[in-house]
Amino acid sequence: MKIIQVHNYYQQAGGEDALVEDERGMLEEHGQVVIPFYRTNNEIGASSNKLFANC
Repeated sequence: MKIIQVHNYYQQAGGEDALVEDERGMLEEHGQVVIPFYRTNNEIGASSNKLFANC
C-alpha cells in the first residue's frame, strides 16, 4: 500500500515531529510505501506566502 504522510514542521521542534518519524518507520517496517509530503513554517517568510498561510 502507498501512504502519503503529510506533516508540517514548526519552527521549534517538538514531540509531534518525533511521532511522525516513528510512525513512518513503523509503516515501512510493515511493508508500506510511505511518500512524505513535509513542509515547514519557515517557508512562510516571504510576504506572498503569508497570504496563503491563513487559508
